[in-house]
Amino acid sequence: MKSLTSFVFFLSLQLASAARHQERPQPQDVSSSWGDGNDHDHHTAQNQPFQTPLAVESSRLLDSSRSSSSSSQHQRQPPNMSQRRTSENNVPREDDDNNDDDDEPYYFDQPQYALLYPWIVQVLGVIVFFALQHLELPVPYAAIMFLTGMFMGIAAFRLDGRLTHFHNSIRQWSDIDAQVLLLVFLPGLIFRDAIEVNVPTFRQCLSQLVVFAFPMVLVGTILTALVMVYVLPQEFFQNSWSLCLTVGSILASTDPVAVAAVLKQAGAPPRLQMHIGGESMLNDGAAVVFYSLFSQQFLAQLGLPSGNQVTIGQGIATFFQMSLGGVAVGLVFGAGLLVLLYELDRRLDRENNVVQVAAAVSTAYLSYYCSEQIFSMSGVIACVTCGVMTKALGNSLIRDPKLMDNYLTLLEHLLNTLLFTLGGTFFGEVISNSDERAKFTYREWLSLLALYVMVMVIRGFQVVTFYPLVKRIGLS
Repeated sequence: MKSLTSFVFFLSLQLASAARHQERPQPQDVSSSWGDGNDHDHHTAQNQPFQTPLAVESSRLLDSSRSSSSSSQHQRQPPNMSQRRTSENNVPREDDDNNDDDDEPYYFDQPQYALLYPWIVQVLGVIVFFALQHLELPVPYAAIMFLTGMFMGIAAFRLDGRLTHFHNSIRQWSDIDAQVLLLVFLPGLIFRDAIEVNVPTFRQCLSQLVVFAFPMVLVGTILTALVMVYVLPQEFFQNSWSLCLTVGSILASTDPVAVAAVLKQAGAPPRLQMHIGGESMLNDGAAVVFYSLFSQQFLAQLGLPSGNQVTIGQGIATFFQMSLGGVAVGLVFGAGLLVLLYELDRRLDRENNVVQVAAAVSTAYLSYYCSEQIFSMSGVIACVTCGVMTKALGNSLIRDPKLMDNYLTLLEHLLNTLLFTLGGTFFGEVISNSDERAKFTYREWLSLLALYVMVMVIRGFQVVTFYPLVKRIGLS
C-alpha cells in the first residue's frame, strides 16, 4: 500500500517532465505561502502568475482543455500524453495538423485494449515470482516488477503504438486518471492491512503509531522542503515553498512493504511488526492529507481555479476536519458492514461465506469513495477505521476467516503487482524521451542522489528525535 507515495511521485515527475518541453523562464523569488484568505483574490487579479516550468505546462493544459471543450463534440481528441510524444521515425503524430488520416482508429477509441495490459502484467508477475523463488535471489519482487514496467514504458514510447494491441493497451493505462488510480488501488490494499491487524497490540501501540504517522510525517515534510529550497539548485523549485512542501509530503511517508514481509518471514516480535505495519497504515492517511493541503496551495500560486489559498489556521482546521471526518465515515461504514456480516452469519450455507467476503471488499471501496469524493475527508483513514472496526467487533461474525484471508491476499498481490509495474511504465516513458534525456543532465542526477541521501538522513534524525517520547508511551 505504501507504493501510493512512490506512484504519486512518478505522476508528479511525469507532469514536471512534460513541462520541461517549454522554454524555461527566468527564476523568480516567490514567497509562498500561508497568507490570509484574501491572497487568492489579490493573486487572481494579477496578470503575471507564478511562472515555474510546471506553471507553464499547467497553464497550457488549462488553455487546451478550455479550447477542446468548445470544439465539436463529434471529434475525439487523443490524450495529452500522446500529444506531447515526439515521433522519432518521422511518422506523423496524432495531433499534427497535416495528418488527414481521420479514418484510422486511434488507441483511445478502442477501450477493449485496456484489458490486455493488467493480465499480461500478472502473467509476467507469476514468471518473476517463480524465478525469484527457484533461483533464491535476494531481490524484492516489487523492484523487479518496477523494472519490468520500465521496459514496457520504453517499448511503448519507442515503437508505434498502433502496431500491436499490447502497445495500445500500455498507452491507455499510461493515460489513467490519477483519481481513478487511487480509487482502484488504495482501498483494497489498505483494507487488507487493516482487517489483519492484531487488535490488542494495535490498541497498546496506538499512541506510538499516532506519533509516527502525524508529527513525524509533518516534520519530515518540512525538513525535506528545507533541503529542496536551500540545498538543491534553485531553478528546480524556484523557492516555491508550497511546491517543496507538496513534494516533501510525498517523500516523508515511509515505504515498509518489503521490510514488513521480511519481518513476517523471520518471525519478528509482534510488537515490532505492529510498529512498522501500523505506521504504514496511518502515515499514508497523514501524507495524503498534507499533500492535499500543500498541493492546493501550489495550484493557487499557479493561478489555476482548482487551487485554494489557506492560512495556517485554516490548514490546521482542514487537517483535523479531514482526519477526524475520515474516522467518522469509517465508523459509519464499519457499523454497516457489521450488520451485513451478522445477517449473513449462516453456518450451514457456504454461499453466504462468499457473500461476506464480497460485502467486506465492497464496503471498503465505498467507504473510501464516499469519504474522499463526496465528503472531502480522508479516504485512507476512513478505510483503515472501517477495517480495524471490523476486525475488533466482527471477527466472530466471519464464518470462514480462511476464505476472507485468501481472497484479500490474492487481491493485494494483484493490485501490488499491477501498481509497481504501472509506476515503472510511467518512469520508462519519461526516460525514453530523447528530448528529456538531453535536458536531464548530470546536475539533475546528482540532485536526485543528494535528495535521496538527505531523505535517509532526515528519517534517521526523526527516529532519534522522537525516540525519547516514543519509548515512554505504548509498547517498548
